[in-house]
Amino acid sequence: MQPLYVSLGTPRYGRDLDRLTASLRRLDLPHLFERPEAEAAGWIAGVHLRVPLLLSIRRERPDVPLVWIDADAVVWEDPAALWPDPADADFAAHRFRGRELLGGTTWWAATPAATRLLEVWQAENERRPATRDQHNLEAALRCVQTAGGLRARDLPPELCWIFDLSPRAYPDGGPPVIEHFQASREFRGGRGGRR
Repeated sequence: MQPLYVSLGTPRYGRDLDRLTASLRRLDLPHLFERPEAEAAGWIAGVHLRVPLLLSIRRERPDVPLVWIDADAVVWEDPAALWPDPADADFAAHRFRGRELLGGTTWWAATPAATRLLEVWQAENERRPATRDQHNLEAALRCVQTAGGLRARDLPPELCWIFDLSPRAYPDGGPPVIEHFQASREFRGGRGGRR
């Protein structure tokens, strides 16, 4: 079953979300995006908004797999062949260089275990509001896996390709299927994003 692509963009990410929307429309991929009218209280508060959105959509559409994509990404080609088999996985994300879990592209099966992971992730975000949500996702993943029943898989780097880091980390990888342009770097004072 075709997943539903989900994203969220506050006003400062408006042009990024427009670009992501255009890339999904070009490929005729189903998507649902939220555009809050106001900025979040900070970057971390903004990224914490993704989990309530995913949970809300999961409750409205319990039988549809979901794919979260950060607003600053572009989908260059249909990733259908690269998603995990829903019969074999509940959740999937890429681990950069095999270590750091990246939250820019995540895949969520239409399973109770995937929903449970979302709920535990939301609880982690509420418990640790000053912590980056992908770190909270990592903690939630460990918690749910320890309890048993969650089938987590790794996504290939092409599905969470960081425009300036992935070519060096994966010199034999690519081309990117979903490319992230790290727009948040502009707002967090880091080195440039948005190519």
